Amino acid sequence: MTTPALLNRRQASSLLLGSLCLSSPLASPAATTPTITDAHAAINIAGKERALSQRMAKAFLQIGMQVDTQRSTTVLNTTIGTFDRQLTALQAFAPTPTIKNTYQELAQNWKAYKTALNTENPKPENGKEVLALSEMMLRLTSQGVTQLEAHLGTASGRLVNLSGRQRMLSQYIAKLYQAQAWGIADSATGQAITAARQEFAQAHHALSAETTNTNAIRSALSLVEPQWVFFDKALNKPALAGSKESLDIATTSERIYEQLDLIAGLYAQVGAKK
Repeated sequence: MTTPALLNRRQASSLLLGSLCLSSPLASPAATTPTITDAHAAINIAGKERALSQRMAKAFLQIGMQVDTQRSTTVLNTTIGTFDRQLTALQAFAPTPTIKNTYQELAQNWKAYKTALNTENPKPENGKEVLALSEMMLRLTSQGVTQLEAHLGTASGRLVNLSGRQRMLSQYIAKLYQAQAWGIADSATGQAITAARQEFAQAHHALSAETTNTNAIRSALSLVEPQWVFFDKALNKPALAGSKESLDIATTSERIYEQLDLIAGLYAQVGAKK
């Protein structure tokens, strides 16, 4: 990112926007704040905020190490905007004073996190700050999802949350691995990765065995398995900056995230119809 051959985030954003505008006379309109109309959608969006809190940190660390830099830059820029819009929607939807308070606290912490993420040319000391703030954001976003699931109080809401948590774990694990690679992780990181890997595998088994799954959900879950096997194998290798494994973690975590985002959305759609 610091070399002349690589674009900084502002340059990348400008070129991305320009390419989108020039690629088609019917370019997509500017993104708008989503409107949440039901509790299952709220759980899904709240769960996506939980995942994005970790995805942004992962992308930031990868930019600092110059790992998959162009895609990481695009992911970080677009995800910051998505998080902003979804947070606004969740604040508007929050059905109880307790949940409103959670999202008010999240909004306050988001200001500091967003400022840290907008640091140009990330260095290890910036990475440590982002890591610490990402843990705070994970706590608050998880709190919001849990409260929304409890408020709904249905089995379908639990499935939206569980599948959405898988989406987060893919990014959380990748974030921690990249922190190790950059030399900014603490001594507990290895244990945290191990615990998260075990949780992911157990939850995937539980979701695959769910008897209420539609054909679309079963098919989508089956596509996660080979990606997870590849990802899990890469995690067994030492975390080193610029290594093949660090790049594999970057690219595969994105593919797993995209598939799990689809799955959580499918569970939300099914739940909303009940």
